[in-house]
Amino acid sequence: MEVLKWLLIISFGIVFCVLSVVLINLIFVGKITEVKIWFSSTVQILDNNIQVEEKENVTQQVINVDRKHKSALPLSEKLDLTSQGKLIKRDIFSNEDQHTAVISLRLGNTERELIFKKNSIYERQDNQIGKLLHELDLSKMKIQSANYVNEQIVLLSGMATAPKAFGTYLWQIDLNSFEVILLTTDLYFSSIPPKILTAKGFDGVIAIYYQDSFIFGFGGDCTQPRISTIRLYSSKYPQGHDIAKFSYKAGTIIDVSVENGVLILTGDPSRPQNGSDNHHRPARFWKISGF
Repeated sequence: MEVLKWLLIISFGIVFCVLSVVLINLIFVGKITEVKIWFSSTVQILDNNIQVEEKENVTQQVINVDRKHKSALPLSEKLDLTSQGKLIKRDIFSNEDQHTAVISLRLGNTERELIFKKNSIYERQDNQIGKLLHELDLSKMKIQSANYVNEQIVLLSGMATAPKAFGTYLWQIDLNSFEVILLTTDLYFSSIPPKILTAKGFDGVIAIYYQDSFIFGFGGDCTQPRISTIRLYSSKYPQGHDIAKFSYKAGTIIDVSVENGVLILTGDPSRPQNGSDNHHRPARFWKISGF
């Protein structure tokens, strides 16, 4: 009986400690996240030739909300494919037995448009699906969005659909060879797709994709990407090249320009509106050379 008594006491103590830790995390989630940000590194350089330094924000500029989600190049559009084979505007209340959800992506400023239906890539012909171009080997994955990079490269993001499978994925697809490159399995789960930007003075395209997340609270706007990865596409890097990862401590990277041959990155360290009373923070600017 004495042994049983001590086992019950120990079990109760363990349960109490676990529940206490869970409760503390729920109550102080924002403050715990701030500590994690404080101790995180600011930037991880992925290329030995790259140099990164901060540029002072003299005016203490705060980022305009409208700039956060803009992308210079086309993003995909969600459409419905009817049982009669017609492409129509997506209706969130559509009958899945009659309509199939597909992704449409216009290739730059051309009239050419691709349709992604499950793991298949088609040409679009007027308001119908046209020629089958390729069947992707992305079994048990659901494609959610697509980004145009250039006439050769597109990016696809999606989620695992297999039981007990987790992760949000980002793939790079070569439209000539249909080679598939997996870029990450921890894409930021929220509604922010990769940003595809052009900058005067840079002979290509800058892609920014967001990974993992920081949680500041619960409900509504309460998360931010943990990492912003900078990937360059140019004559030097036709298949793309990741050069640096910036943590949220550096600000979520939302814009890029070029000054005197140096990339100037704009980082937004503002907190989510539902996670902090003082969510506005001055922007941070970063200079990248050696690319």
